Amino acid sequence: MAKAKRRSLGERDAAAISGDFPFPAPDIPQRTATAESQPAAAAGPLRAAGVATTRKLGVYLSLAVFEDAKSAYLVDFDDVDGPDTFGGWVDAILARFSSLTPQERAAAAASLPEVDPGPATQRSWAVSDETIQAITAAISADRQTGRVTSRSQFAVDALRSAVAVATERRGGSLPPAPSRLPNRLTR
Repeated sequence: MAKAKRRSLGERDAAAISGDFPFPAPDIPQRTATAESQPAAAAGPLRAAGVATTRKLGVYLSLAVFEDAKSAYLVDFDDVDGPDTFGGWVDAILARFSSLTPQERAAAAASLPEVDPGPATQRSWAVSDETIQAITAAISADRQTGRVTSRSQFAVDALRSAVAVATERRGGSLPPAPSRLPNRLTR
């Protein structure tokens, strides 16, 4: 029995463009909440519920802010039963900062000490769609009150506010974070 001749790349491309080639539906796993992933009712304020979908959020921030945020994440993990991943912690911090009123966000940003901005680098994290929507709504609300910020500046303000809270909780200083955080912290 003779094998059927394999179609050329050009023939396959033409079939795909014309729609004659049936593409299978992509099998994309969706993150869903399960009983095991639900936090206990007595969990700290940073524990997020199961997340249905996420998107990448890219922000520009200085190395100093990034290093301070890593230290605050480690402190929150130990002190307030925070999320076990840095990305989860960033998501929770951004969601919490978004829930403040525009006046509270402006006061929090104004109360932060001046920092040497230094060169900024891009960092990105997987953040829930709900957090992205909350950030967008918060930035719009801030703009209505006359405070215009970008997503990056919003994230920097949120991270620096979280660092200030963690620093105060630890008595004025944070332990240095390792140069590379583990993917997931264990208790």
